[in-house]
Amino acid sequence: MIEIDIEYLVEWTYRRQKADIIVKRGAGLHEIEAMVDGIAITKSARCGCAGVARGVEVGCRVDGVEMPNGTLHPDAEAVHGAVRDLAILSRTAADLVMQCGRYGGEPDWMPAARTRYAWVPNKKGGPTIEYDQHRHPFFSPVLLIDAPEIIAFRRSLYVAWRDGLVWLRHYLGRAGTLAEYAATGPKAAPTPWMSTAKRRA
Repeated sequence: MIEIDIEYLVEWTYRRQKADIIVKRGAGLHEIEAMVDGIAITKSARCGCAGVARGVEVGCRVDGVEMPNGTLHPDAEAVHGAVRDLAILSRTAADLVMQCGRYGGEPDWMPAARTRYAWVPNKKGGPTIEYDQHRHPFFSPVLLIDAPEIIAFRRSLYVAWRDGLVWLRHYLGRAGTLAEYAATGPKAAPTPWMSTAKRRA
């Protein structure tokens, strides 16, 4: 068994194996099973445009005249199945795990965020000044930058994503469904903004 951090295993599943796309196309299903699941195995257009479009979507050239079942690594299929089970508990966590797996990285928890006010700039770059009916300076509007509610929301998404990874690692380890890989981690810190705040202090 090859040990791999659960975050990278998920990324491999969705970025390299494209498990969600291939499973949606009926990977490993007989034509009758695909019909029962509502997956249409369609014929390609004679001009070949549909085949080219599928190749772009899947990331490879597909041989044959039918939508292929595809070949999916059994561990990628197991991870995708576990993410679908996670969605029953938390759709948010499952969606975040899948999205970050597709594109790499982690949810933006706004590491440089600092709640502050700033002047609304005028055309010359100085603060905007509003005047009263006597043309006396009345007030200068300000903008709230990085509101606490926005920071808290973004960080709650990060926590949901990481909790989802922890759940997946335990689920895959307990189920014993992985054939080649053994999930570890995640290495992602539970609350990275706490260590950032300590460094600033």
